[in-house]
Amino acid sequence: MVYVLNDFQTGNEYSEDFHPDDLSQHIKILLSKIPQDTHIDGDTDSLSELNNTTSSNSSVRNSDSISYRRHPKEASEAPTDPMSTEMILEEIKRFEKELAHIKKLTLYYLLLSNAILFLFTTFINYVFEKGNWALSDSFWFSFTAFTTLGYGDVVPEKRTTMAFFGLFVVLGISLFSYIIVLSVDFFYNYAKKKIDGYLAKFG
Repeated sequence: MVYVLNDFQTGNEYSEDFHPDDLSQHIKILLSKIPQDTHIDGDTDSLSELNNTTSSNSSVRNSDSISYRRHPKEASEAPTDPMSTEMILEEIKRFEKELAHIKKLTLYYLLLSNAILFLFTTFINYVFEKGNWALSDSFWFSFTAFTTLGYGDVVPEKRTTMAFFGLFVVLGISLFSYIIVLSVDFFYNYAKKKIDGYLAKFG
């Protein structure tokens, strides 16, 4: 899946293609164009609110996925036009929301794919080990293998089962690991947003 980003709001042209993970690169490019000490309020949605936000020079910029303060050298190259700054801030928020949406869809598809693969390998292993395993044994073996627990209490006895599962266990572990990474990322961003909200409210 490839996304081509055309930045019409800020007048920048990007001829290269960006994969979903590279949206953060585009956000960093936009951040480099914002004057020093400008901030983004995570709960701000409209340009009028962004205008009030950017008028304060004593604030620290926050967003849903970024906490970033630029180097003074970068600030010297930033635009001084308030409207230009507002458009850049709005562009950053738009791409951050798009990035979060892509991650959410990716997590859903990974969960579905992992569930299908898990049930498929459970059934096939049960067929191969019929007479040696109950269906619960095949289920437990698939679970311990995909989660890398590997207790060793249930092991395949036939070479056919070993060969089949050897082909699928790498894919299963990869999917499961990616699901864990995305889940931790969602939890981190959610907790960070809540903490930033409390700090802004009571600080």
